[in-house]
Amino acid sequence: MDLYSKFFSIILLSLSIHASANDKLLHEGNKIFFKTGGSKIFLFNDSDFCFEENSFFIENLTNDSRKYLFVNYTEDCNLSGEYKIFELYKNSVKKFYLSSLYDPEFLKKEKTILERFKDGVVSYTRVYKMKNNKYYLVEELKTLGDNVQLSTIFFTKSKSYFLKNDAGEKVERVLISVDKSILYNEEFKKTNSYLIEGDVVDIIGVEKFNDDFYLSVKYSGRKGVVNGFIKISDIL
Repeated sequence: MDLYSKFFSIILLSLSIHASANDKLLHEGNKIFFKTGGSKIFLFNDSDFCFEENSFFIENLTNDSRKYLFVNYTEDCNLSGEYKIFELYKNSVKKFYLSSLYDPEFLKKEKTILERFKDGVVSYTRVYKMKNNKYYLVEELKTLGDNVQLSTIFFTKSKSYFLKNDAGEKVERVLISVDKSILYNEEFKKTNSYLIEGDVVDIIGVEKFNDDFYLSVKYSGRKGVVNGFIKISDIL
């Protein structure tokens, strides 16, 4: 085992407060098993990932005695990569309904699971909260630029959008960063009005139209108050 692998195993073991020192993963052919006590439990078939016998941790995610096995599932033993998650039984496992998650972090007191991943250069954070002993996606944060994130709040049948800074605070005022920012009406059609670079606007709300996001803004200028919509890219 090389130095990196040893470090990787130590980190995961330190995360696993519910794992026994004798618990480990087994790799037999293309089959992956979890060995705990006298049981050898089949997990999945795969040979295309970085196998380490200690590349897992166990958490108690719910308000009962159930335990959940997090298995690192990457090709390079990346701690920030994908994890397959299983509910543990005495002689078997059941795939967790949120599996797989990327770079998961469990906040025990808040009963919250954070998932972090990237799509190209864009970073995302998903927030899952427990309700009635089950986890639901409640928010997704998408990094738009320096200290600016698009927050999507999920309700049962709808979504709402906000801008937040890196501290999680709602952004209420922004600076126009392009030479000319066209104002759109409530039907998201261009008007003859525009804002210019350096103008400061108050954010009334965030709306999605087709695949584009717009800010509902208010600008107080020398000629009075101007209301309208601008493209979110105009403040980045």
